[in-house]
Amino acid sequence: MKSSESSKKGGVPPVEPSAWRNQENTNGSDLAKELRRDSISTRMKLIIYAMTDEKRRFPALEGLTAIPQATWRSWWRNGVIPSGALVAAVGKQWPQFAYWLVTGMTDNDCGHIMPPLHEAAQGYIHSWPEMIVSGAPLNELKKRTNYSAEYFNLCKELRFANDANQREKHEMLKNNFLFLRKKRHEEIKENGKLKSAMES
Repeated sequence: MKSSESSKKGGVPPVEPSAWRNQENTNGSDLAKELRRDSISTRMKLIIYAMTDEKRRFPALEGLTAIPQATWRSWWRNGVIPSGALVAAVGKQWPQFAYWLVTGMTDNDCGHIMPPLHEAAQGYIHSWPEMIVSGAPLNELKKRTNYSAEYFNLCKELRFANDANQREKHEMLKNNFLFLRKKRHEEIKENGKLKSAMES
């Protein structure tokens, strides 16, 4: 399973960058100002922009997180700081972005990446510190996180099976977990070698 496939779990496909041109007045100055701020609220919106479709955004978020769509809509439109419950829900649903969401930093070698950016944020929100230090294109760094993306999603499934006391499924996922953990460690080592070569 590739990382692009893993991100589609829950039935909400990532939004293609070209589609952003039609979303919620993307050329509006207010939106541009909002999406260029370095804040947890901005980062959370950028994740949601990238991972949900505008027409189904709030119903989809309710289905994925069990938090009422009215709560999502209220936060989205009122410009307030997101509650801990909303932050946790986004981090759990898309764990590959959780580190960036909370800290504003990336750790691409270990699979802690940022989402494709809304066009209004491009050039203003960066993959810090990797992009600044290495100068490598963000999409090149992302290509080496397939096992990490699968690993994060499997961790989520494993926890759900454990909490639901689904022992058979838990044992099956545990075997997959051990395999993916090993492959992820190998991937991280390779990423380190590639990064060193790029910076030398």
